[in-house]
Amino acid sequence: MLFRSETLRERAEAKLERKSLHLIVANPLETIGSEHIEPLVLAPGPAGAEVVACPAPHPSKADFARWLLEETVRRQAALRPA
Repeated sequence: MLFRSETLRERAEAKLERKSLHLIVANPLETIGSEHIEPLVLAPGPAGAEVVACPAPHPSKADFARWLLEETVRRQAALRPA
């Protein structure tokens, strides 16, 4: 989802809760057409939305996509019963 930087977190948190998502990635509009991304990744936590730390502050879009896929697989595996 793309939002202006000043409302990014607020709107991402609202959508995370409203849709009962396990993870949400919010991107500032300013990253359109850029080689790099400034993602805000949120997941539900016990006290509300928590930031999921990305491995680099401004990764390339390709590096971020790889990391996001790995993170999604890791989180899904943690949800499965043992």
